[in-house]
Amino acid sequence: MKRNLISPFVSLIFLAVASCKESEPIDPTPQPEPEPSVSYVCPKKGDIYKIFPDTFLVNETGLYIKINDNLRRLPYYDAGTVSFALFTCDGKFNDRNKAINSPLSWEIKKQNTATRDTVYANAGTIALNKLLLTKDVDQILTFKDGEKMSYEVALLNFNQDTIQANTITFIYKKDL
Repeated sequence: MKRNLISPFVSLIFLAVASCKESEPIDPTPQPEPEPSVSYVCPKKGDIYKIFPDTFLVNETGLYIKINDNLRRLPYYDAGTVSFALFTCDGKFNDRNKAINSPLSWEIKKQNTATRDTVYANAGTIALNKLLLTKDVDQILTFKDGEKMSYEVALLNFNQDTIQANTITFIYKKDL
């Protein structure tokens, strides 16, 4: 019995000695510093979210938005892949994290018309083509230069209560 125990005992001692290193273990990789929070000035006091973009320029060549005073083109055929972004307003980070303030759907109303169906949101946002329908684009293209079409949108929570309401505007510009 002693002979059977000696072999595993010697093996364990050998492994313990062989696994010891003279150098210090490598320190774990330092974690990056957290990124600073970014918040945005919102159009109305009390808003939790800033919808971006909230103003579009439209003509025959496509949809345009302004980012840092530069025009960026969004062609009509890509409208299904373009989504709105929800930015957090100044001082509203704690409000944003409450379930009651999580937008799960958008209620859309075009100027001077009845409310359309509720559009369900993905991560709080919707695709552009859920708001701007093809018939609306055709109508905007008949406008005079500078004429606008506005949509009232309400962000709704899980109870279908309104979190906030905003306006998204499409302006026809013949020359861009």
